Amino acid sequence: MKKRKTLALLIAVLMLAMQLTGCGSSKAADEPGDEQLKSDVQDYIEEIVDSSGEIKIFEKTECNVDGDEAVAVCTALFSTSSGDQQGEFTLTYSMEKGDWVLDKCKVALEDEDVSASSSKDEDEEEAEEETEAEESDEETDGSEEASDEEDEKKSSKASSGSRGAGMASTGKTGIVTGYSLEESGSISSSDRLSYSRGVVYYEEDNAAKIVAGNGDVLKESYVGFETIGEGYLVVRKKSNDVNSTGLITTEGEEIIPCEAAIIERMNNKRGDGYGRYLKVIYGTEVTTDKEKALFYTTDKTVSFSADEDDTMYIGYIRVFDLKKKQFVKSVESDNPSSSSMKECGDHFFMEDKEGISYLYDEDGNMLFQSTKVDGVGNGYYIVYDEGVHTVFSEDGEELISSKDMFYELDSTSGYLRKNVNSNYVLIDQNGEQVLPDPYKYITSEFNGLVSVQAVTGEYQLVTIKGDVLVSSDDYVNDLSNTPYYASTGYYNFKENDKYGIVGPGGEIASGLENNPGHGIAVVDSDALVLNDGEFSLHLENKYYNDLGFALIASKSDSNGKYGVFDLFTGEQLLDYEYDDVISGEGYIYAKKGDEYKIYKVNCKYY
Repeated sequence: MKKRKTLALLIAVLMLAMQLTGCGSSKAADEPGDEQLKSDVQDYIEEIVDSSGEIKIFEKTECNVDGDEAVAVCTALFSTSSGDQQGEFTLTYSMEKGDWVLDKCKVALEDEDVSASSSKDEDEEEAEEETEAEESDEETDGSEEASDEEDEKKSSKASSGSRGAGMASTGKTGIVTGYSLEESGSISSSDRLSYSRGVVYYEEDNAAKIVAGNGDVLKESYVGFETIGEGYLVVRKKSNDVNSTGLITTEGEEIIPCEAAIIERMNNKRGDGYGRYLKVIYGTEVTTDKEKALFYTTDKTVSFSADEDDTMYIGYIRVFDLKKKQFVKSVESDNPSSSSMKECGDHFFMEDKEGISYLYDEDGNMLFQSTKVDGVGNGYYIVYDEGVHTVFSEDGEELISSKDMFYELDSTSGYLRKNVNSNYVLIDQNGEQVLPDPYKYITSEFNGLVSVQAVTGEYQLVTIKGDVLVSSDDYVNDLSNTPYYASTGYYNFKENDKYGIVGPGGEIASGLENNPGHGIAVVDSDALVLNDGEFSLHLENKYYNDLGFALIASKSDSNGKYGVFDLFTGEQLLDYEYDDVISGEGYIYAKKGDEYKIYKVNCKYY
């Protein structure tokens, strides 16, 4: 394994680290449960949309309880006889004899609005109203596009390389669409704060005192720290023992004591960069035998393999379940291969030094073993035996068997690739072809956006229906957040020495002079508003502090103070009244006078 002696300071992405769902960080005990919501949405799909429809991805995004009434908003990606469909469902419940009873379900589908309730007449009335509203919007949009003033504006922006085509609606899930700030604490500015790629701290005796999101300074001092996303920090105490690393939350809660050597995420194909399990590595003794060494430490800035100056360790690896916040019982490994442990949905594989792969569930029960595992994807695994590829679900159910070559894929939807005549097609776990066309290569899929290389050689981003959002002779890359390259649903591309951003619904900016990192594009003090695809946010100057994905602090020319802006919506979240603004994982710290006000960053999803 290739490890450095000091923990790397990876770039933290405060926005996506929150991964908030439901009604915020705490959920009311008496609200409708997730399983009830999902079941009611599934029933609605089968009864109203398509009797064969089945939910693939489900997420509750909001829930409000007012006495005996509850309103929940959920999103679902589901299959239909004509292909995958996306909808936002608003469910209204009333309390009857202690149970939540569904009164009404309203859904906004990808290409249309449909309503359902306990009254058929109300259904038809609402559908007519929505149709009239859509027709009115279309007429208004057409009128605006036809105006000379708008045409002149578009022409001017395009010629300066600051605007591309607008977003088309494809209804993706799991993409951040806006931020809100919630004041969570404060800390005196007398101790000058520092920040390094997502961690806010101040130095004391050559160590870091980390400042938590509520303003508390953590009791422990650390000499190393590393963000791994979702509000977790890997930290290391000052010690001569190699086992001095642990895991804490940004609020300071200790999850794993500082008694390990290395903590890192397990390999996975979930498509979003994050997963359920961590590899926790412990050293037991020093060795000079490279074949026996599980890991090594080095003082070099970069080290790709151990040499005679490095210290090598024998040890073992345990598996930590972030969902349950506990170690998986009775499961250990001493295999130094970095690819020997892989997530498979809510299960995981471990391969021993003899090449035998073992499949375990979350409780540590061994479900399957084989030397012929040829790939592990999101919720499935592939076995190659006597010229036949067989795809199994994570629970061991045989799904597909063929002499065709199947390959795993980074995919939030659990898709995989099949080789056909030296090209690839995208298929689901039942073997059904998802994209209509073959491609020279299929790189990844993220909530219905697929990164491919066309058979003609161009790099493209396509929808699940095969519509091309952008095509480039150079590249189309996932505009990922770090650490662990967590996907955001946005992509950047290069064409003819210019750059652009592709959003979850289409190309939203092109012809840019500079590569728009973190989804931030500012041209002549005009900032791109991602949800609109317009350079409609005018800043007082073109200089800003990058606070994370699509969140910036801009300085006012009039008073020299900073304000904070959400580039998804164009909304100003904090007024121009702060001397400085820095970012930590999941929080921003805004200095005003003698203190830093701390704001929790809440993410809104659709």
